[in-house]
Amino acid sequence: MATATKKPKVKKPEENPFKVLWMNSCYQQTLLPDAPWHKIEDKIAESLTLKVERQFGKPERKEALLQNLGIPFVSKYLPDADWNPQLLEPPNMAHHEKQKILKEAQAYLNSQMYKCVKDIGYQKIDVPQDYSEFMQHSYNIFNRGLDRELYRQEQELSKKKLSEIMMERKLDLKIPAPSRHKVNSLSSSISTPASEKKPSSAAIKEMVQRVDGDPPPLWGPQSDAIGRSILAVLERDPRKFDHVARSLHGRQLPGALRSFMWSDVLFKEERKRLHEGNVEKVVRERFAKAVSRGIEDLKISRATFSPIHGLIQTAVIETYNKTTSMVAYKSDSHIKESCRALNVLYVYDRSYEPYLIHWLFPLQLAFQRSSNTTTEIGEHVYEVAMYLDLLNSSCFPTWPQVFAIAEQVMNTMMLTDPDLYTHLKSIATTNVKVNKKEFLHQLISIEKAKAEELLKATPGSKREENITTELLADPLVFFRRWIGEGFVSVLDTPGVMYVWDQLFMQNWSDSVLKNFSLALVELLRYKFMEARDYKTMKEVFLFEPSKLYTVDIQMAWIHLESGKDLMEVPYLNRRRIQPGVSRMSQLPSAPMTPSLPGLLPSVGLKCLVLKLVIPSEIIEREPWVANIDPKYLKLNVTAYFGSVRLRTRMSLKDAVALDIEKDNYGNTVYEIYYLEEKFLFENLDIAEYDVEKELGANPYCMLKVEYTKPGTFAQRSALPVGWARVPLFQRDAHNPRGGRDSIDSIDIHWLLQNGDFKLTLHPGDIPEVSTHPSSPTIPVNTEDAILGYHSELLVMVYDPREEPPDRARPPGLPAMPLQVPPADTRHSPTYSPKPSPRPQPKKGSPHPQPRPKESPKPKPREKPRIRFQDDDSPWVEYKPDVANERNETTPKNQAFDLYIDGVRFITDNSSIVKVTGIIGAPDDTKMLLTIPDLDKSARCPVFQFKLTFNEQGKELDDDVVAFLRVYTWDVIKEEITVIGSCFVPIFDKDNGYQLNVGGHQLRLHNGVPPQKPKYHATDLDNIPVVPGASILVRVLPTKAADQPAPSYGIGYYKSEQCRPTASEKRIFSSYKEHMMYPKTVRDMIQRLQQAEGQTIGQNDEELLGWLQDKLDVKKYGSNVAAGNLPLDRAIRYRVKMGINVKIQQAHNLPEGIYLQCFARVQPGEKVVSMPPTEDGHGEEEKFITLKLDFESFQKSPVWTDDFTNLHPFYDENSVLLIQLYGLDVKYTSRIEHDGPGKLRTSKDQELSLSNEQIIGWTVKLSYVGTHELPIFKGQYEGMLEDLTNFPVDEVLDDGSGIKGPDWYADSSIVVDVWDGHFEWDEVPAPHEFDKQLMLMFGKEESFVNARKPKKSWKKISAFVVEGLEKKQQKNGTDSEFYQTEKDFFNTEITKKFYDLMEDALMTAGFGPLKQTI
Repeated sequence: MATATKKPKVKKPEENPFKVLWMNSCYQQTLLPDAPWHKIEDKIAESLTLKVERQFGKPERKEALLQNLGIPFVSKYLPDADWNPQLLEPPNMAHHEKQKILKEAQAYLNSQMYKCVKDIGYQKIDVPQDYSEFMQHSYNIFNRGLDRELYRQEQELSKKKLSEIMMERKLDLKIPAPSRHKVNSLSSSISTPASEKKPSSAAIKEMVQRVDGDPPPLWGPQSDAIGRSILAVLERDPRKFDHVARSLHGRQLPGALRSFMWSDVLFKEERKRLHEGNVEKVVRERFAKAVSRGIEDLKISRATFSPIHGLIQTAVIETYNKTTSMVAYKSDSHIKESCRALNVLYVYDRSYEPYLIHWLFPLQLAFQRSSNTTTEIGEHVYEVAMYLDLLNSSCFPTWPQVFAIAEQVMNTMMLTDPDLYTHLKSIATTNVKVNKKEFLHQLISIEKAKAEELLKATPGSKREENITTELLADPLVFFRRWIGEGFVSVLDTPGVMYVWDQLFMQNWSDSVLKNFSLALVELLRYKFMEARDYKTMKEVFLFEPSKLYTVDIQMAWIHLESGKDLMEVPYLNRRRIQPGVSRMSQLPSAPMTPSLPGLLPSVGLKCLVLKLVIPSEIIEREPWVANIDPKYLKLNVTAYFGSVRLRTRMSLKDAVALDIEKDNYGNTVYEIYYLEEKFLFENLDIAEYDVEKELGANPYCMLKVEYTKPGTFAQRSALPVGWARVPLFQRDAHNPRGGRDSIDSIDIHWLLQNGDFKLTLHPGDIPEVSTHPSSPTIPVNTEDAILGYHSELLVMVYDPREEPPDRARPPGLPAMPLQVPPADTRHSPTYSPKPSPRPQPKKGSPHPQPRPKESPKPKPREKPRIRFQDDDSPWVEYKPDVANERNETTPKNQAFDLYIDGVRFITDNSSIVKVTGIIGAPDDTKMLLTIPDLDKSARCPVFQFKLTFNEQGKELDDDVVAFLRVYTWDVIKEEITVIGSCFVPIFDKDNGYQLNVGGHQLRLHNGVPPQKPKYHATDLDNIPVVPGASILVRVLPTKAADQPAPSYGIGYYKSEQCRPTASEKRIFSSYKEHMMYPKTVRDMIQRLQQAEGQTIGQNDEELLGWLQDKLDVKKYGSNVAAGNLPLDRAIRYRVKMGINVKIQQAHNLPEGIYLQCFARVQPGEKVVSMPPTEDGHGEEEKFITLKLDFESFQKSPVWTDDFTNLHPFYDENSVLLIQLYGLDVKYTSRIEHDGPGKLRTSKDQELSLSNEQIIGWTVKLSYVGTHELPIFKGQYEGMLEDLTNFPVDEVLDDGSGIKGPDWYADSSIVVDVWDGHFEWDEVPAPHEFDKQLMLMFGKEESFVNARKPKKSWKKISAFVVEGLEKKQQKNGTDSEFYQTEKDFFNTEITKKFYDLMEDALMTAGFGPLKQTI
C-alpha cells in the first residue's frame, strides 16, 4: 500500500519564463501573495476541479489527470483524491500507452481550462472587476519595469559617454608608452575641437546624402531593448505573432525582433505544407540535401564556387557600386557573403537573376551573423541562401502579380491625380533614349501580343526600335522595376528596411507594395512636375527616392494605409522646395489636411529675431558679455502640451548680429537674427494626454536661448540666457463639441495661432512648466542672469502647408541663400583648388563682427579637380582621372621637382619626425631635409618641401633614385631611431624611362640596403615594411611656383603598393578609436617638452628649433648612429584587439589518455581588480582545445584548433595558465555502424572530470612569440598568488637550486602567442622561438631526443580502431568503417569533454565557456 500511495515527483513551476531579466522580475511580482492574480486563479481552479472530478470514473484516466495537474494543485483543490502512480507503470501499462494517456489528459485539461475562463466571463466585453484589477495591476508592474530598464540602459550609456570624456582629459596629460603600458580604456570618444567650426546646414544636408562610409544605424539601444522584450514574449507564445504585427503596424523593427518576425513569415508557407513538429529543421535538411545533389550534378568541389561564380561576382560588385542602399556595405566580407549565397542558390536549383542581388541584401542585414552567434561563417551563407529561396517561393509576388500591382498604381494615379499621370505620360515620349539592359526582366510583358510583336520585329530595324521605345518609355516600367526589386535599388538603407518590415508584417500583401509606390511617387510629385523629358523623369524615378527622409515615407504610407486622400501626400515631404508646375497643367492648391485623431496639424516657427539687453552692471561683473559672438547663441525649442514635453528642436545654423548699440541707460543691446532657421513640428500626438485636456491645456512652445562659451571641449558649457513662451494652438470656442469639457482629441478642434508675435524674453533658465497655458511663471532675476528688462523675441508662427513669405530684411543683412536641391551622390564630388599656405600663429579679434555671406549659386557638374586640404583616410585607391597629369614626354635632360608631401601613419612608439634624403647622379648629388607642419596631424605629418634637380640639363641615368629616410624620437627607448626608408624611382621604366610624373605613396622599410656602388628602386624589397607607414611624394616637371599638395583622399597618389593588409586595417581602426596620440605636431612637441621637464615652447620658431635639435644625431656624439625603430613595439597593445593564442603540440606525455587543454588568463596584481570594459573585454579570458589530429601520437598530440582571440588587460605579471586534462576513454562502436557508439572509461564507468584528470599544467612567460614550455605535475593553486605578483622565472626558480613544482621530465608544450592586430603571417618582427622557461628544467638535447617517435607509440586514431570489431581492427585506419566511426567518436568525445569542462567551470565558480563546438 505504501507503494500504491507514493506520489510522483513534483514538477517545479517555471520561475523564469522569459529570456529577459526585467520581465522575469515583473512576472514574479504578479505572483506575490497579495497579487490580484490569485483571485482569478482560485476561480478558474475551482471551476476546473468540478469538471475534472467528473472524469474520475476510470482509475487510469484519473491518475493521468492528477499527474498533469501536479501535486500543489491537487493538494489545494483536490485534497481527498488518492494517488496511484503504479497504474501507469509497467507491468500495469506499457510506456507508450502511458505517454498516450498523459497526452490525452493534457489536451482535455487545456480545453476545459478555456471553457472555465469563458464560463466565468473573462472573455466577455464587460469583464468582472477582479479581472480588471488584475490587468491594471499587471500593466502597472510591466510599465514600471520597462521604465526602469530603459532608465538603467540610459544611465549605462551616459556613464559610458562620461567615461569617454574623462578619458579624453586624461589623455592630454602625458605621452603613453605604446607597448609596455596597459590600456586604460577600450575606446575614447572622438570629439570635435572647440576651434572647429560647427557644420552649416548645407554641410549637414551633404552628410545626410552621403552614401559611402560606415553603414547607417538602423535602430537605437532603447528600441532594441524593447524589441528584445517583445521577442521574449513571442518566443514564449508564438501565437501572439499576429497581435504583435498589428500593434507594430507602420513601425520599423529593431534588429533581434526583425530577424525573428521575418524568419517566422518565411517559414509560414512551409508550416502549412508540412506537418512535422520542427518545420525549420526539415526545411534546412531538405535544402542541404538539394545543395549536395547539385554539387554532384555540377561536378564542383563546393557550393560557394558554382560554374557561374565569375558572372555572379561581377554582377554583385557592379550592383553594390551603383546602388545607394548598398554602397555603405561595400566591404569585402559583405560582398563575399552575397556572392557565396547566390552561388549556393544556383547550385540548389540552378536559379540566378540579377534582381536576386537586391532581394538578398535586406536578408543579409536582417540575418546578420553577430559576433556571439554559434553559426559558422559557411553555415550562415547556406542559411541566407535558404532564406532567399523561401522568399522567392513563398513571399515575393510573382512577376504577373508585380505587373498587376504596377497597373493598379497607374490606374489609381490616373483617377486621383490626373495632372501627374498626364504629365508623366506626356514627357515619357520626349527625347526618349532607353537602355534595354536596365529593364531586362521588365521586358517581359503580360500582354503576350506585345511581347510576341517585339520578338517578331527584325533586329535593328526601325520597327523594333519603335516597339522597344513604346514599351520601355512608359512610366509603368519604372513602377515594375520599383516593385520587382523590392525598392532596394532606389531607396536608402533605412528606407529599404522600413519597407521590408511592413511587407513581412503584412505577409507581403499587394496593397502594401501598391501604397508604397503611390507614396513615393506623390512625395516626389514636385520633382516629377519639374521634369521635362524622358531623361529627367528617369533620374527622378531612379535617383530621387533615396534622398527622401524615411520618416516622410513612413507618414505617407500610413496616411494611405488609413485610407486618406492621396493628394495630401506631397505635403508630407519636408525636402520639397515648392510645388512643381507642369507645362500641361497647374497644380491645384491642396485642401487643408484634416487633423488625424490625436494628431495636431503641422506648425512651424521662423524669422526669429532676438533683442538682448545686457545691463551695464552685468558687463562689469562678466566682461565677456560685452563681445558676444552670435554664432555661439543657440536656440532650444520644445513643444509642450500642458506640462507634457512633446518634441524638441535645436538650431543648426549660425545667427547673425546686425548691430551692437548702447541705450540711454548704458546697457548693451544686441539684435540677433536667425536668417535661415526654421523649426517644424509635425504630427504631434496628444491622444493619450486626457488629464491635460481636462485642465484646458493648449499646445505651445518654450524657446530657450543658450550661449556656449568657446574653448576646449572640457571647458565648453551651455549658459542659459533667456526664455520665452510661444503660443501655437488654441481651442475653437465656436466648435460645439470642442469646448473646455471635451477630453476626446477627436472632438477638439485646434486653431493655429499663426502670425508674428513679439514676446518678452525672460532671463535665466526655464522654470518648472505650469500646466495652465495662461499663467507662465516668470522667474526672479538671479545673480547668474545676464539679461535685463525689455529683452524681446520676435517670431513668426506659420502653417508649413501655406508658408507665408519672410519679413523684409533690414539693410546690412545678407540675402537668403538660394535653395539648391541635394546633389546626386552617385557621382563623384566636385573639387575646387584652394591654396593651403603654411599656417601662421593665429591672432584673436577682440570684437568679432558679422560679415555678409555671398549667396551660393548652383554650379554644373565638372570633372573632379584636385582640392588641397588634409585627409586622414587610411588608404585611398589611385584614380587616374583625378590625377590627370600632363601627357607630354619629359626628356631625361630636363630639370624636375621632387616634393615631399607627408608621412602616413607613424607607429605608436614614434613621436616627432623629420625626413632626410639624398638624390644623386654621378657628378651631381643633393641632400635634403624637411620638418613637418606644426598644426597638422602628428600621426600623419604634413610637409611642404620641394627640391629642384638637374637644373644644368644633364642626361641622367635610367635608374636614378632618391633615397629617403624618416627619423623619429622613440618614446620607449628614448633615443633617435629611423622609422623606415624608401627609394623613389625618378624615371618610369614601364613608360620608356620617361619622368615618373605624379604622386606616389611608397611603403617605408625598416632598414637600409647593403652597401653597393649603385642602388635600384627594388633594393629594399626584401627588408620588412613598417606596418601601415608610408610616405607621399610627387615628381613633377619643374616650375617656378610651388605646386600645393593635393588632398590624399581624392585618389591622386599611386597607392597600390600600400594597399592595406588585414592586419593594417585593424591597426588603422585602433589608431582611429584610441585617441591617446597627440593630435598635432605642436601638441606632440609640447608633450615631449613637458614629459622631460623642459620649458614649453611659446611660438613656432622655438618649437621647430627644439624639434630639429631633438632629432639631430650629432648632438648626441660623433660616433652615435640612429638605429632602426623596434617593430616588436611599433603597435601598442590594445585590449579591444587583444592577443591571439594557439596551442600547437605537446611532447612526451603519458599514453592511453585522450588529452585536451584548458587555458585561461590570470590577471596580474595591477589589473586584477579592474572592471571589464563595456564590450566585456578584460573579464574572464579562457578557452579549451577541442580538435586533435588523429594521425598524431597519443604521447605527442597535435591540436588543430584555430587560434583564440583573448582580451586581457595589460600587466607584465599577467600570465596564461594552461592545464592539460586526460580522459581515460574506451570507445565501443555499434555493430550496425549507424550511429555513435558508447564512450566509457576502461573500467566501464561514466566519463567524469575532476582534479584526478588533470595531467599537468604550464605557464606562459611573456606575451608574444612561439614558446616551448615545460609541463608541471599536479596543480598550480598554491603558486597562483606568486605567479601574478612576481616574474614567472623567479617564482619557478628562487635561486636556491631547488625548482618549485615537480615536472614531467623532458615533456613540453608549444604555444603561439601574438598581437591581435596581426595575422600570423603578417607579424612585422621575426617570430621568436622562446625556450627560456623549458631550458630551466633540462637540456635541449634531452627534450629533442625524448620526442622522437617509437614504433610502440599509439596514434590518437587508436581510440577509434580499438573500438571496432576484432576482424575490422586488423585493417586499422584502412577499415571501411573507420572514417564513419572516427566522425562519430570525434563528435561524441568533443561534446562530452565540452560539457564536462563547462560543468566543472561552473562548479568552480568560473563563468561558462564563450566558444562553441
